[in-house]
Amino acid sequence: MRWFQSKVSWLSQCRALEERVSRTVIRAPMDGIVSRLNFRTPGGFVNTGDVMLELVPTGEALTIEARIMPKELSRIRVKDEVRIRLFGL
Repeated sequence: MRWFQSKVSWLSQCRALEERVSRTVIRAPMDGIVSRLNFRTPGGFVNTGDVMLELVPTGEALTIEARIMPKELSRIRVKDEVRIRLFGL
């Protein structure tokens, strides 16, 4: 009986350690390329809400929302080619 209790105790400790280790691994919700890394210290701490890195998605279509003046709507057709300029924020 004592062996059984020690085995149960050991299993519960293993599960607790697995849970703790799983919270130390950070996974991105999508594939991408890291464009800016804000934390570089191995073993460092991150506060809730801190931006750890910026990830540029790969493998997905880029969607752009644009504002178009109403007078330009008659000139725009589906699959028209466009030129997009991005400015720093």
